[in-house]
Amino acid sequence: WLSDSLKMFFIEELVLNACMLGPLTLILRRMGTSAWFYLWAFLSAFVVLLNMLWPIVIAPLFNTFKPLEDGPVRQGIEALITQSGIAC
Repeated sequence: WLSDSLKMFFIEELVLNACMLGPLTLILRRMGTSAWFYLWAFLSAFVVLLNMLWPIVIAPLFNTFKPLEDGPVRQGIEALITQSGIAC
């Protein structure tokens, strides 16, 4: 529990906030009245990038991902996928 809390503090407070707040401050200081547009563009790009990187880089620090073992749960999920017509 403590190691996860420390990792999350380091990732969120130090890395993500530094990557986000530095550019936000620069945009606010330099862009004047059109800063709202550049802030929107930066935050949109930041959120998209973070959503793409989170499951690859950050989530494995806290969770162990492995394939679902054969059993009733996997069979039920596969049956649901087949019935819904989703191509996996």
